[in-house]
Amino acid sequence: MAVATVAAAVGCLVAVAALLGSHDRRTSS
Repeated sequence: MAVATVAAAVGCLVAVAALLGSHDRRTSS
């Protein structure tokens, strides 16, 4: 369970970081 929880948390963080990165690029441009 711990591994699954960590994997889910990491996945969420990566997804959020990707979304923020895309938004940042659009705003910068």
